[in-house]
Amino acid sequence: MNTKIKSLIIFCVAIICSACESLYDDLFSSPQEGVELTITAVREGIGPDSRTVRLEDGSVEWLPMDEISVFYGNDNNGGSKFTAQNTMQTAIAEFKGRLTDISAGGENFTDGKYIYGVYPYSLKTRFNNGITTISLPTHQTAAEGTFYNGLFPTIARAQGVNLAFYNICGGVKFTVSRDDITSVTFKGNAGERVAGMANVTFDSSDKPIVLDEEIESKNEITVYAPAGGCFEVGKDYYIVAYPTTLTSGFTMTFRTSDMKEGSYISETPTTIERSIFGIVSEADSKVTEWTDYAMGGGGYNSGIYLGIIGFNDIPYPYPISELTESSKPDFYSFIDDLNMKIGTTLYYSVDRAITTLQTATYPSDLYNVAIVTFTDGLDQGSHMRDPSHGTDEAYLAAVRSRLTQEKVAGREISAYSIGLRGSDVDNINKFYDNLDQLASSPDNSYEVSSIDELNTTFQQIAGQLEQTSYLQKISIKIPGQANGTKVRFTLDNVSSAENSKLYIEGVFDLNTRSLTNVTYNGLTSTSGETVNGTVDGIFVTFDFDGIVTNNKTVLSKNYIKHWNYVTSTSSWQINSEFDKNENAEVITEKRSMVVMLVLDCSSSLSTDFPKVQENAKSFIETLLSNQSGNGNTNPGSNLVGSQWIDPTFAKALERQGYIFDAETTTPAEVADITEIDVSGTNSSRGSITSLRGIEYFTSLKSLSCAYNSVKAIDISTNTRLTTLNCSYNTLSSLDISKNTRLTELDCSNNQISDLDVSNNARLTSLICSDNKLSQLKVNNNVRLTYLNCWFNQLTQLDLSKNTQLTTLFCGSNKLTHLDISKNTQLTELYCHFNQLTQLDLSKNMQLRGLDCGYNQLTQLDISNNTQLTNLHCYSNQLTQLDISKNTQLTYLYCYFNQLTQLDLSKNTQLRGLDCGYNQLTQLDISNNTALTRLLCYGNPGTNRQFRIKAWFDNSNVSSAITEDEYYQSSWTYDGSTVSIYYYK
Repeated sequence: MNTKIKSLIIFCVAIICSACESLYDDLFSSPQEGVELTITAVREGIGPDSRTVRLEDGSVEWLPMDEISVFYGNDNNGGSKFTAQNTMQTAIAEFKGRLTDISAGGENFTDGKYIYGVYPYSLKTRFNNGITTISLPTHQTAAEGTFYNGLFPTIARAQGVNLAFYNICGGVKFTVSRDDITSVTFKGNAGERVAGMANVTFDSSDKPIVLDEEIESKNEITVYAPAGGCFEVGKDYYIVAYPTTLTSGFTMTFRTSDMKEGSYISETPTTIERSIFGIVSEADSKVTEWTDYAMGGGGYNSGIYLGIIGFNDIPYPYPISELTESSKPDFYSFIDDLNMKIGTTLYYSVDRAITTLQTATYPSDLYNVAIVTFTDGLDQGSHMRDPSHGTDEAYLAAVRSRLTQEKVAGREISAYSIGLRGSDVDNINKFYDNLDQLASSPDNSYEVSSIDELNTTFQQIAGQLEQTSYLQKISIKIPGQANGTKVRFTLDNVSSAENSKLYIEGVFDLNTRSLTNVTYNGLTSTSGETVNGTVDGIFVTFDFDGIVTNNKTVLSKNYIKHWNYVTSTSSWQINSEFDKNENAEVITEKRSMVVMLVLDCSSSLSTDFPKVQENAKSFIETLLSNQSGNGNTNPGSNLVGSQWIDPTFAKALERQGYIFDAETTTPAEVADITEIDVSGTNSSRGSITSLRGIEYFTSLKSLSCAYNSVKAIDISTNTRLTTLNCSYNTLSSLDISKNTRLTELDCSNNQISDLDVSNNARLTSLICSDNKLSQLKVNNNVRLTYLNCWFNQLTQLDLSKNTQLTTLFCGSNKLTHLDISKNTQLTELYCHFNQLTQLDLSKNMQLRGLDCGYNQLTQLDISNNTQLTNLHCYSNQLTQLDISKNTQLTYLYCYFNQLTQLDLSKNTQLRGLDCGYNQLTQLDISNNTALTRLLCYGNPGTNRQFRIKAWFDNSNVSSAITEDEYYQSSWTYDGSTVSIYYYK
C-alpha cells in the first residue's frame, strides 16, 4: 500500500580507500562509508539526470535534483524514482517519491524484507530477490577532478527507512602529458569484464559485491575528454570500472585530435577494488608508436547502430555503438558536451566518418548504411588536416568519390546533407556545391532557412532511413494460365497496367508451372528471371524474395493487381476475380542499419548551437522509436475520400492513374507519389479549383497544375518539391518559403502581387511573368540561369548576385535602369517595353539575342557583343547604329528610330532586316546575299526614290525578298510616294 513516510534523506558517501605508493591514490579521505537516509514518500519527483560531485577532501555530495532508484520488492523498470529536494550541493538531502508496500507511519517493514536504494536512477536497473542488476556505461565522459553525470554507482539497503549507501565500483585516476588527447580506452589484457551489466548483492559484512556471472558484459571502457575537447595536461580524470582482477595487466589506448592512436601496455597483474582508484600518471608519454586510426565499434546484435562525429577545427568522435534505450543517454551526454570553436573541417570529418563505418563490426543482416551531415557553411581547414589533396576542391571530389563508389560491409552508402547557411558564407555557390557533393543524390540534399526547420528535416531523414531498412517478400496466388501467357503484377495501385511504374512481369510456363523471363520494374528481387510456382489444385503461388523498391518505399498488398496480356487486342486485361486479401501477402522484415551523424560545432552557429544539439537528440530518439515500431503514423492516414482531398482534384488524379479510386483512397496511399501532372491546355482548360489534400503527398517532387482555376495552393508540407508549374490559374498569392528544394518554378499568368523567393536559393529557372508584381528580389537566387518576369509592374531589378544568368526576360515592366554588368554569362536579353534611357552591354560578350525595343535609348554600343545573331532595337531614339563588329547577325530590327545611315557591309549572314521608319536615304545590301526578308518602308529616300544597292537590280528583283508577306515596293512619306529602286 502507498503510505507517506516522513523525514529526511541523508546521503554521505564516504569511501574506504587504501594508500599505495605507486598504484593507488587515497582518493577519499573519510573512512566512514555511509550515513543514514530517511525517505518521505509524498510524490514522485521529476528532474533532469544529474551527478554526484566529488569534493577536494574526497567526500561526495548530492546535487539538486539528483535521482535514485528505490526498491521494496522485485521490479524490472528502475524501481521507484526519488528526487532530491535540496537547492544547493549538500551531503544531506531530502528525497521525495512514491513507494508501495510500506506500513503506516513508515517505520515497520516486513521482517526480513529490505528497502534498497541505487544511485543513479535508471530504467535499466532492476531488482530480484536480493540481487540488483545495474549498468555501467562502456562509453564515459570525463569531468575534471570528479565524476560525470550519473556515472559512479552506489547502493544501500536497510530494514527501515534509514539507508547507508556504499560504492560499487573503483577504477583508475589518470593524467596525460599531451594536450591533444581526446579519448582514452582502458581494458584488461585478458578480456576481463570492466563495464556493461552486472549483478550486485551484499556480502556478510553488508558491503556490496559484484557477482562473477556476466550479463551483457563489456571488456573495455572509453572515456572522452570533457566538452568533446581534449584532456588538460596535469589534471585528474577518472575511469569508473567494476571490481575485478586484471590477471595479465591492462592496456590504455590514447587517441588524439588528429586521429592518431598509441597504446601503453602494463603486463603487471592489477586489481580494481571497490572504492579504490589506481593512479596512472602520463602513460601517454610512454607510447612508442602513434598510428592513424579509425574508430571502430559496432556489434553483432540485430538493430540500429549509431556513431557521431562533432567537428570544428578538429573532429570529436563517438564510436559506433548499438542504439538502445539503455545506450541512448550515453549518446545524449556526448552531444550535450560538444562545444563550439572556430573552424569547420567538414570534408575531413566526413572522410573520417566513411573510414569509421568501414572498420566497425556489424550484424549479418545489415542493410542500410547512412551518413547524415549537418553543416552551417564552408570547409575551413580540411586540407590542413590532410594535405595530400592539396586544395579544397580536390578534397571535396575525393570525399564525393568515396561516398558514391566505396561500400560498407558490401552495402552502398546513403549520404544526406543538411545546410544552414551561416552569416560568414560569402561564396554561396560553394555552399551549395558542398551540400550536393556530400549527398548521395539530389533528393538527399537539404537546405534549411532557419534552425527551427532543422528538426523537421532530421525527422524526414529519419523516416526515410526507416523505410530503407526494410526487406520484403511478396507471395501472389493466381489460377494457372495458358502456356506462354504474359502476366503482370502491378504494385502501385494503378487503374491500367500501362500506367504502372512498379511491377513484376513474366511469361507463364504451363509445363513447369513457373514464370520465365521475369522482369522487375521499379524494384529488384533476389528471385531472378525464373520463379517456380507452388501448385494447389488449379492455383499457382509465386514467391518473390528480397524485394527492394528503387525509391526504398514499403509495399502494401492493398495495391497489388493481376493482369494478363491479350495478344489479339494488344492490351492488358485485369483479373477482376483476383482478391488481394485472399491471394496476396507481403511480408516485411526490418533489418539492421548503421548511421553516422556528422555535426558542425563551429562558432558561427552562435546561439543556435543548443538547438542543434536538441535537434540531434530528437533525431536519435526518432531513429530509436522507428526501430522499435513506435514511430508516428501519417496524420490523417485513416481518412477516406473527399473528406481529406478535394473531389475534383481526386477525380483528376484518378483519370491520370495516380490513384485507383477517388472515393476510397487514403492519405497513406498517396504519401509515396513523387510526380503529379493534372494540367489542362490552352484550348481545353482543367476544372480543378482547389488542391486540398496536396499536403499528404509528402514525397512529391514534381507538381504541374497549369491551365486550371486554382485560387490558392498550400504546399508547405511538400518540402521535396523540385519542380512546380502552377501557371495559368487564378492565384493571388504563392508561399514557397518551405519549398527550399525548388529548382524550377513557373507561376506565370496568375494574379500574384507579391512573390518571395528568398528561401529558394536552389532555383535555376523562375518564370513569374504576367502577374501583378511591383518588386522582385532575387539576390539569394544565385543559381538562376533563366528568369522571365515580363508583363509585371517592376520599377527596379537587382541582378548583381545572379552571375550565372543566361536568359533574361524583363520586358513590359516600368524599368528605368537595368544593370547587367555582373551577368557576363547572358546569352539572351529581352528588356523591351520599359523606360530605359541607356543600356550598358560592354560586359555581356556572350550575348546572342537582344530585344531592347520600345525604350528611350539614344545610343546603343554593341561593339563588344560579337556573338549577336538577333538584334531588336526598334522604337527607340537612336541616331546611329554601328554593327560592323556584329558579323554573326542574322536578324536586325531597328525600325522606328532616327537613323540616317546603316552600314551592313560586314553583316554577310543577315537573313532578315527591318529598318523602316528611320531617316535613311539609301541602303547598301550588296554583301547581304543571304537576305530573305527586307522591310525598309517609311524612310525619306532621295527625290522620291529609295535607292538600294544589291546583288540584283530592278530587272531581276530577288524573289527571296519580294515573296516576303510584308514586302512593299513603295510607300508614302511626307505626302509623297517613295519607290524602291534596286541597282547593282
